[in-house]
Amino acid sequence: MESDKSNLVWIDQQPLLLHTFHAMEQAGWTAHAVLSPKNYPCWKSVIPSNRAILNSFPQLGKTTSIACGVAAVSATADWILITSVDQPRLPQLHCQLLECAKSTDASVILPFSNGHRSHPVVVRGCFRLQLLELHDHAFGLRGFLDAHSNETHRFPVDDPRQLGWDLNTPDDYQAALAYFGGSAGLRED
Repeated sequence: MESDKSNLVWIDQQPLLLHTFHAMEQAGWTAHAVLSPKNYPCWKSVIPSNRAILNSFPQLGKTTSIACGVAAVSATADWILITSVDQPRLPQLHCQLLECAKSTDASVILPFSNGHRSHPVVVRGCFRLQLLELHDHAFGLRGFLDAHSNETHRFPVDDPRQLGWDLNTPDDYQAALAYFGGSAGLRED
């Protein structure tokens, strides 16, 4: 993207990170933001106390961010939601996933559309240790999801477009803004 994705201005003119954080909070999740050493200093005073989490070793792979986030979640949490700032979703999806978690016997909940699983991923808290021990060389979260596919509730999403966003290029960003109803721009610090 040639810029920090967490600072992308989103539909409500907030940085994408804050938009995502607040959307999860409003849905009833206790949100945490896992940040690289580069981003941690600017966000630690913006994110509510003790919920800005430093990942000191992001260069070791995505699973280090998952482990940092899971370690910050209460050991008594029934469910853990894993999402990424560059995969925006409609806020109501976070609400729907929490409601689904309250009524399912499944171990994992995944949004699902047109035969494809997507994000965010919701995992029972009893899998905390397995999430802490994920490794990128063992296929990380994908390997975990494959191993637990028989215990997964596939949460149906009617509009597959809402699951397809992964902001890896400026064109992806512009297309997502058009879908979600915002205007483009970068936040300047």
